[in-house]
Amino acid sequence: MKLSIVTDHCTRLLSVFPLPKGYQVIEQGCYHYVLNGKAQAIAEPWVKARNPQGQLLTHSGRFVDEQQLVLLVSHLTKPADNNGQHRPSLPGSFASEIRWQQAGLADISAHYQFCQQQKRLSIALKSDTGPLSIHEMRPEPFAYFPLLRVFSGQVIQSLALSGPLPTLVPDIHDPANRSALLMPIQNTRSAKQLAAEVIHLAGRQYHTQRYQYLSERYQQQNDAAFWIDSTGLLLKYCWQQNPDSLWQVGLHAHQIMAFLPGVITEDQPPCSRT
Repeated sequence: MKLSIVTDHCTRLLSVFPLPKGYQVIEQGCYHYVLNGKAQAIAEPWVKARNPQGQLLTHSGRFVDEQQLVLLVSHLTKPADNNGQHRPSLPGSFASEIRWQQAGLADISAHYQFCQQQKRLSIALKSDTGPLSIHEMRPEPFAYFPLLRVFSGQVIQSLALSGPLPTLVPDIHDPANRSALLMPIQNTRSAKQLAAEVIHLAGRQYHTQRYQYLSERYQQQNDAAFWIDSTGLLLKYCWQQNPDSLWQVGLHAHQIMAFLPGVITEDQPPCSRT
């Protein structure tokens, strides 16, 4: 995988979903999908950026060009929620914006926001059926997964520490059911840390922990395996969807532009700056 190809994916992401002013890109990469050994026309680039106030903003997108489909996610967390002091089983304050875009159809969007101090969850959706608002108190521990691979590592680590937990996910299970797209669904999920492993991916060596992840989607113990580094970043994922379908997802052209704890930095320019 050539770096220029992945850079193009990052540039494409930021062209359709630009970062707000004042954010500096600190890390980036792109996940690529392989089905039964054959590369698929699915790209999932992401960038992480931080502002002077220390807020961490992650933009990611899943581009499925053959279906003229794009799923975009912007996920914001605050500094106090990134220092490891909050309860690992309860999310820190976050705000997610999610967009479902498909050629020939109206966009569907959702905003998920959680205030840790007030334990209050707010969801606002805009779809074919019109706007919908949901507000509820969330005093009990739960996990939240904003759909895309760049977010899965930290969710799995949290579940391994504190699960099983009710896990909130915007619904994309059946794209044909547009009335349900991005609606909140919840099921109990758990994870288990298995072993430390050194893996080689895209010409690089990584020290990882392998995890087992169980949910309604991943039901069998050997169905899925996830390799995650010490920062909570997913590096590799394998899923035997059925006897005829083996999915493999890997991180390519991972670049770090600023210091992150526990990570060796690289003097490489970001794909885009805003």
